[in-house]
Amino acid sequence: MVLTRNNNIDLIKLYACICVVALHTIPKDLSAVTTTIYYLSGVAVPLFFMSSGYFLLNRGEISIKYSIHKIVGVFRIVVLWNLIFYGLEFIWKTVHVRKISFSISNLFQSIFQSLIQKDELWHFWYLGALMLIYIILPILSKIVRKNGYKRIIPAFLSICICLEIYSLCTGYPVQKYVIQTFRIWTWELYFLLGGILGQKYSKVGGKDYEMRIHVIVLIAVTILNIVHQLFVGLKVINIVSGRYLNAEYFYDSAIEILWITLLFSFMLRLKLTPSIIKVIKVISPLTMGVYILHPIVLKITSSLFARNSVLSCILLYVVTFGGALAGALFIKVVRLDKYLMKI
Repeated sequence: MVLTRNNNIDLIKLYACICVVALHTIPKDLSAVTTTIYYLSGVAVPLFFMSSGYFLLNRGEISIKYSIHKIVGVFRIVVLWNLIFYGLEFIWKTVHVRKISFSISNLFQSIFQSLIQKDELWHFWYLGALMLIYIILPILSKIVRKNGYKRIIPAFLSICICLEIYSLCTGYPVQKYVIQTFRIWTWELYFLLGGILGQKYSKVGGKDYEMRIHVIVLIAVTILNIVHQLFVGLKVINIVSGRYLNAEYFYDSAIEILWITLLFSFMLRLKLTPSIIKVIKVISPLTMGVYILHPIVLKITSSLFARNSVLSCILLYVVTFGGALAGALFIKVVRLDKYLMKI
């Protein structure tokens, strides 16, 4: 089965994009409201990987040539943005510091560090993880086509749950020992879940009573998951005493996995109105640009708003998201999107 472009998947990517900006602008320790918003936004990265798995694992056989093409596309984005950032930094130092310093080795170092969650473009770790998935995608695709998901999903799920149990027992997140780029067991699980849900929900809609049950279960699990995170993230698993645990350390939690799966499948089944589809088609092509630009925009906007109240945090979020969206739209208008935003 080969899936065509799906407006619901574009909606999921857009929602994930909205959440990822919130994840980086809303402080988790300010108040109960901001903590709840922060944890609800933790769904962002898993949804990105599930959306990729939805298409890639249902597009037929994946060749090594296809994977290499995609890896080159991702790496091109990483290199070009590092080159832009490095060039702007060079100009600033030349004009303001009156110091001319250019080093190819420093540029290469910046590219490498951005892929391992360091330096100014630290958020490119996601692109690094995506490249690793593309490396093993031909093998993964063959396994899925030959044996289905019955063995491989339980295998990755077992790894995640074992790590979560270990963290609960020790009171420290074991995932912290591995940077996000290399937490492949987690990203592969969500990638595979996206693939299997692509088979099950290849068509939108469903019977009314099924959708109502889905909504009720989703709301119940959402509440349960938030309560679990609020308690475990402060009282059980801790890095800094008295501060909530980062959302990334819950991605291996069984409750979190269930919640994200329910949310993803619910959004896949939604019947979208023509007006909503129009909005999605306009904004969806900009999601990668928003992801790339929002931490850069945040460097500017964070100096404008003191994150000391719910209102100031919301304003910071709106301005940051709006700035990143405007930047992505500009890139598309000047027709640089195929170089800077498209894999």
